Amino acid sequence: RTEAQLARSYGYSERQIEKLKTGSVSPPLGCSEKKKGSDFFSRYRTLEEVYSFIQDRLCTLRQEIDSMGSSCRVVTIGESIEGRAILAIEIRNPEKLREAKELHQSRAKEQQNNDNAKPRKKKKWREMMTLMVGTVHAREWISTTSVLLSAVRADVTDVSLLVIPVANPDGYVYTWSGKKQLKQKWTKGGIEDIEVEARYFRKNRRINFDGTIGVDLNRNYGNSNMIWGVDKKSKSINLTGSDIYQGMGGFSEPETAAIDRYYQEHKRNIAAFYDVHCCIPAILEPVTHSKDGLPSYLLETGKKMLQAINTKAPKEEQYEWKPRPPGSASGTGLSSAWAFEEQKIPFVYVIEMRGKFVMPCTEIKSVGAEVLLGLEVLLQSVSEYLVQGDGTLRNPNPVAKKPKPSIKAAELAEGNDLSNDNDSNSFFLFVLIGGTVGVSYYLMQHGAKVDKEAKGV
Repeated sequence: RTEAQLARSYGYSERQIEKLKTGSVSPPLGCSEKKKGSDFFSRYRTLEEVYSFIQDRLCTLRQEIDSMGSSCRVVTIGESIEGRAILAIEIRNPEKLREAKELHQSRAKEQQNNDNAKPRKKKKWREMMTLMVGTVHAREWISTTSVLLSAVRADVTDVSLLVIPVANPDGYVYTWSGKKQLKQKWTKGGIEDIEVEARYFRKNRRINFDGTIGVDLNRNYGNSNMIWGVDKKSKSINLTGSDIYQGMGGFSEPETAAIDRYYQEHKRNIAAFYDVHCCIPAILEPVTHSKDGLPSYLLETGKKMLQAINTKAPKEEQYEWKPRPPGSASGTGLSSAWAFEEQKIPFVYVIEMRGKFVMPCTEIKSVGAEVLLGLEVLLQSVSEYLVQGDGTLRNPNPVAKKPKPSIKAAELAEGNDLSNDNDSNSFFLFVLIGGTVGVSYYLMQHGAKVDKEAKGV
């Protein structure tokens, strides 16, 4: 490891690194390791270090700190444009899943024995899952560490967790190179070339037809023309050298194609999507073209996530709920639009962490803890609605004039037709009770993390 690489791992900027004297690289206060390899989250890590930790240490560490969810395995879901593996971590709690299945069977039997009940189609039990994705944008190193910290510390019960820590491995490797790179943007005088440090590179490493490098992976999602390519006004979206170049088509890039393929393998089970980015701070609502707006359950869960996150976020950097305009460059080919609009995943959230692209290593654990709080609220909400609850999500708006269909999680995940259900009163009572219990539960859970924090994770 060169001194420059070590300096980058501590969160020094390229300008700071240029000023460092030979042999003068030292960790900022709070980032040192007591002994080599003792604290993975004491600084940022190269891809080689990240993958070594995932494959050799992560699952064992979960057991050592007693994170709930004894089943943990690492799988390869695809390869990047330069041939690097894209890894996923699958975390389950077999005991809690067994209890969830028994609860489902008990309810089905009770329903069958109820002579007064309306006939219903018998449904098989399905494991509920949350898919979490990080490092879609190469320069967002705090996303890598935050997603990994969640993978280590998250308590998984009756909703399993699938984690893709580094969706863009090639871009991530390039940001460690110390090189210079050109990017383009539109100005009043035409296209302008700008030289910036590789540390701020955003895209993957595809060589485009004109020799420019990279496609923005978060403008490359979508199988339909409702998701990819919807922006007809932005010049930058089709400018190959721009930060938001969308590529030649939806899922044209092997990285996004791997995520879509992995999702399709678990389509019947995935009930939530949590995409981790930087730096606003905010939770971004998914893009929707529905005239009725977003479902109430999604908004209520988002509010609970914000409440939990802001108990730890600094007062001057509190997280907010932010919409995304569907008709702008920020609304084309987005992961959240693909997940919510196209795949009909019930719970979809993009968290934009606080801070900057280049952040000191002293912020790794605190920002990671905020992402974890949001994840735990999300896992609990999925459980309350779809596992412990009756599996019904009523859509979407209490002020709507006409009845809204009820959305069954399994049907929604499969894109099946939806049946009508007007029982809105019980739904809002459930949200009121569930919201209060959910936030209290997570504040209690956070207190239980002291031992894990003491172990440096």
